Formats: sequence, structure tokens, C-alpha cells
Amino acid sequence: MAEDTERLKKSDDTIVERIEKDILLTSRSSRTVHVLNEAGGLLWDALDSFNSSAELKSLLAEARTDLPGNEVADIVDQFVSQLLELGLVEEIGVEAPAKS
Repeated sequence: MAEDTERLKKSDDTIVERIEKDILLTSRSSRTVHVLNEAGGLLWDALDSFNSSAELKSLLAEARTDLPGNEVADIVDQFVSQLLELGLVEEIGVEAPAKS
């Protein structure tokens, strides 16, 4: 699983289709289709601007204030882990530490 500082990017192997409210991700190489739920769709779209687990956790925590922080962390960790395992995202390095 990616660490919070690990940078991620969407795989070039992934085809994205939007059908009404659903986001379908298709892996060209495995020819499998995956449907994202609401939180998954939010996180997938956010990968265009935010590319670390820590940033995704902050974004989801802001969007879903009804969820406790540990649940938000679990959701993001599972999402990232599954996408990495399926080859739908790739790790591209470690985020530079914030300057103080």
C-alpha cells in the first residue's frame, strides 16, 4: 500500500467512462471494468489535482464531515490499495516534505 507521502497518478492503461452518476474504470490490459461508488468517484476525480494519500484524506474529510477521521483514512487507504493492485493508478515517487 502507498504511504501518505507516496505520489500517485492515474495509469495510462485506464479508460474512464461516465454513465450518469457512475464512473466506470476499465483496464485495457486486463479488460476488467470497475464501478466507483460516490466516495471513489470523488477521490478518482481528485487525483487530477491531488496526488498523495494525505491530500486525498484531507479532501474526503472536508467533503464527508459526517465520517470520523479514522474511517476517512480507512476509506482512502482501501481505495488507493485496490487501485494500485488493479493497476488503475501508479506510484510515481515520494512527495517532498513541506518547508517550514
